[in-house]
Amino acid sequence: MLTQHVLDALNDGRLQQQCALAAPANEFASVKEYGLLLGDALVEDNRLNAAAGMQGKAYEKYVKVTDGSIGHENGATVVRGRVEKFPSTSSAFHGMFVAVRKSGEHGALICAAFCTSATKERVLLKGIPPDRVSDVQAAACTPSGLHVVPTHRVQFQVDDLEALHAFADMQDRPPVLPYLLRPRVPQGGGPTTTHVAADTFNAEQLAAVRMVEAHAAGGIVAIQGPPGTGKSHVIARGLLSPAMGPLLGRILVVCNSNQGLDSVLDKLNKTNPDAHSWACRIGHDEKVNELLKSYYRGDVEADVTGFRVVFTVGYQAGRLKGKKVDGVAPELPPRNFDTVIYDEASRAGESDIAKVVLANRTTLRLIVLVGDQEQLPPIVHEAMQATGFGRSCMERILVARAASPTHIMLKEQHRMAPQISAIVSELSYRGELRCGPTVRGPDVNGALRGRSLIGINLLPPFAEEDQFVGSARSFVNRAEAKAAHAVWRWLKRHGDALGVGGLCMAEQCAIITNHLEQRAELQALIGNVPRDQIASPGRSGSVKHPPEIKMLLDTVDTVDAYQGSERDVVVLSPLATKRAGDRRLLNVGLSRAKRLVVIVGALDTLAAGEHGEMGWRQLVQHVREHGVLLDVCQPNMADLTGQLEQIVQAVNGVGSQATVVADSSQEAGSVTPTRNVRQRTG
Repeated sequence: MLTQHVLDALNDGRLQQQCALAAPANEFASVKEYGLLLGDALVEDNRLNAAAGMQGKAYEKYVKVTDGSIGHENGATVVRGRVEKFPSTSSAFHGMFVAVRKSGEHGALICAAFCTSATKERVLLKGIPPDRVSDVQAAACTPSGLHVVPTHRVQFQVDDLEALHAFADMQDRPPVLPYLLRPRVPQGGGPTTTHVAADTFNAEQLAAVRMVEAHAAGGIVAIQGPPGTGKSHVIARGLLSPAMGPLLGRILVVCNSNQGLDSVLDKLNKTNPDAHSWACRIGHDEKVNELLKSYYRGDVEADVTGFRVVFTVGYQAGRLKGKKVDGVAPELPPRNFDTVIYDEASRAGESDIAKVVLANRTTLRLIVLVGDQEQLPPIVHEAMQATGFGRSCMERILVARAASPTHIMLKEQHRMAPQISAIVSELSYRGELRCGPTVRGPDVNGALRGRSLIGINLLPPFAEEDQFVGSARSFVNRAEAKAAHAVWRWLKRHGDALGVGGLCMAEQCAIITNHLEQRAELQALIGNVPRDQIASPGRSGSVKHPPEIKMLLDTVDTVDAYQGSERDVVVLSPLATKRAGDRRLLNVGLSRAKRLVVIVGALDTLAAGEHGEMGWRQLVQHVREHGVLLDVCQPNMADLTGQLEQIVQAVNGVGSQATVVADSSQEAGSVTPTRNVRQRTG
């Protein structure tokens, strides 16, 4: 159903990169209106992503069919012939929208289709319009051939559309439903007697627990947890404690990432020795943390009726069907949870919440959304974001309620060094964050004198243009990647001297970027691995690396993947692209670091124009006043390494800035004369 809706739109000429839907409302009159709108949004998001892939002019992953013939099989068009350019794995095509093109570097687009399978003998395509079949056959029969290019995977989203339509037709009315559709419906307050040990929480954390207690009879409560403020502590030590059982009933704990889910379960495990008797974990076995396997009880079909608290990931929490038996997936009965705690809720779209409500349609009375709308939103096409469909359910509810007694923000952070916390608080939290007693930056006796921010400003001719890689639909800047790699090696050599201790790079450091192709470039450098052995959107990269190399490769990832994690030292490689102008990405990137952040990039460019308005101007100024800012304009890597070595020697006095300009007449790696090292105060 979803695939046909999308194909109809694409083949009717809707290839434009604009959202065809009007901005969504904050409140909805009926469950049908809400469910159908979410279904339309899912179709439109798929249409936009598939259209973007179909319009791409450069691609590496495709099937070429020559000297072929056209047939039909089980409602699909079968293209047989001599199949060339077959990728290393057929999964590259299964469940994908594809662009069917005439061959050639800029082969004309014939139509959109849906690929159900691809082998070296044939390609099965569904949804080819009847009036285009002859064109497909004509191209496949020629010696130059036919290209089938994958554009967008929809394997898991077909079931999502069915679930949303089922939600729209839902006859049951769970107690929580009115609060989901109309957030301004008054929520009754209840007892505020604290059922947990108050001395284990700070003021806002305790207020959050009490707020949930007060609305246990029904409603939606939002707890905003900025980075390092202990939202997992509130869930594990507060909301899931045995003392809260009589109030909250059976609890389903949900998170869209396995890592985030296991982080909460780990905290529960450490503070409740008997938790195995009343809490369990379901999902895919291979996704569960090895140290928590004793909690595992099976997939979503497992019998967990004897457990008061159940942990699972978002797509499992909203599943309505079980595993296929003789080709048919049986309907799962409604779950009977009273309370859902949705962690990292700022990444949960409206449809994620709707599916969980549908799965618990007979009993669900309370939803606790724990997240931070100032961090990453749900993943949708950027045109959907611009129209307003990219916001989370949590953000919609907060906007609808405005100043609400059912929302609280945690304000004491226990992760970031004070200088990092100050700029994160200024950019994203109106200056309201305060530091807990345990946070610390580099040692004050180290070369950085306790400073936690370093900026490596790449100037021409060192800086180069960010390059768009069409096959990956992503950006790369190889000069910036090499500079970040030089910083990585420098940190490894001088951790002690800089005041952050001897660093285990695989466990304590991270390199974070905004783009998948830049991640692949950085991984190749960090792991000393050929680029074609690194997986990226445009390449298969199926080489299995030794464990010690894989550990290094895993330290490099995108901002999206690192949300919820932390490291002692973070190196940021943002690239001066449109994505860098998202304040939420900048917030997440900076706030992963506990002691030191090194930002590598064209900082002058980022501080100017639209990027500057979205926080980069403030950040660069903050680094200039409170950290170390190094200008680099010499493209030679040896010269860059030499300049980095000077930071240990050139940085003196709190609040100074070391701007080091390479001198090509100097021996690489030597200390540049005083005339080339300009000390300036903020």
